[in-house]
Amino acid sequence: MRNILTTAKITILVCIRNGTFFGILTLIAGISSFIFAISTSDNTILNELQLRIQYSYTLTYSLLTLIIISLSCFTIRSQIDGRQIHMLTSFPIRRRDIWLGKWLGLAVIALVSELILVLSIATCAHFYTRTFKAEDVSSAQEFYKKINCEVRPDIPDFNALTSERISTLINEQKLDPEMIDKEVWKKNYEILRRSEQLIKPNGEKTWSFDLKNKPKKGEFVDFRFRMYAEKRRNLIRGTWLLSAEGKVESFKQNFECYPYSFTTIRIPVSQIPDSGKFQLTLNGQNDSDIIINFNNDLALFYEDGSIIFNLIKIISAHFIHMSVTVAVGLTAGVAFSFPAASFLSITLYFLSASSGYFSSIITDLLEGYHISISDKISAGLISSALWLAKGLQAPDAISKLSSGISIPISDLLIHWLPAISVYGFVTCLLGICILTRKELDRFV
Repeated sequence: MRNILTTAKITILVCIRNGTFFGILTLIAGISSFIFAISTSDNTILNELQLRIQYSYTLTYSLLTLIIISLSCFTIRSQIDGRQIHMLTSFPIRRRDIWLGKWLGLAVIALVSELILVLSIATCAHFYTRTFKAEDVSSAQEFYKKINCEVRPDIPDFNALTSERISTLINEQKLDPEMIDKEVWKKNYEILRRSEQLIKPNGEKTWSFDLKNKPKKGEFVDFRFRMYAEKRRNLIRGTWLLSAEGKVESFKQNFECYPYSFTTIRIPVSQIPDSGKFQLTLNGQNDSDIIINFNNDLALFYEDGSIIFNLIKIISAHFIHMSVTVAVGLTAGVAFSFPAASFLSITLYFLSASSGYFSSIITDLLEGYHISISDKISAGLISSALWLAKGLQAPDAISKLSSGISIPISDLLIHWLPAISVYGFVTCLLGICILTRKELDRFV
């Protein structure tokens, strides 16, 4: 362990003495401040802060990821080409300790850079709010003072429902099985999706919510909704009714709102059952059809701590991500020459940045009643290629931080952390193995 810590200390000192460390910190602070300054919204303090924080954080963190992976690759490769590693291996130091020491030192540099990024954006936000009125600043402080947990309604499995619908049509001899292709599948999928979102005149629709438990903080739960109608200037009226299994009393709230704009009603926490499971039913008083997109137009918000807790979660998640990024750069630098390692690292980075696009391609390939073997093979190849860049995919948390939404730990622990942990462990093991078996001339 002492050898690992000594190597980490030397790695940090070398980066400080050659100016790399302070250069990175200055670059991160300058770029984040510049992006924060040039971003603009509608001159409303909350909207301005949300947009500026998200843009400056997202773009600067993406650049920081690329810098860290390039620095890791260059550090190990330059020392192999300059034969400093050869000199180290002539001492009674395990190559594993050398690799782990460099990984630890570069991870510390990445952590300090992340902290400087957060501090720079916080400083910019502090001075920027001074350009607004005192009451606007006070409302922004109240907004960011506490964070809210966001809960969306339960969404039905439209793929399963589409399969059931097509099977029913086949059994009723209304559809020829040989004529089923992706266009037929998508057509039936859209029919089901639109029927779920459409509310007829004076119609009724129910959505289920699961908060896991009854909120322990705050006095109210905010229910935000948005509706779409053909006539934008006509008011939509109706009633929201909260009901739950085994609950005799129910909460009822009348409303009126204009289409295309968000409306919020407050539900007392005392009306929420202890299980956190309940239904919200809309009884419309509308003259025409209205549409509610259950993905984006319905959400519940309740108090879930302070912004400090959110910052701790995002910094911790990004430190894990940066640690895996360092491992990728070191492994590439050990395995290949510097030009090849740089090309591989940057390719993996841009592949991870475009993972959302390729994921949508996989979804399109695997959607359908009859999926061809070629589509399955193509989806498998794309999935394998995306796994190579899994460790460079940052957690989806920045947008929630800028919007004052609690970053869900359960999503990080279940959907993100296991995959990146396995990826990081395999990458570290591979890098150590390559360095251990690499032919290096020893100095006597």
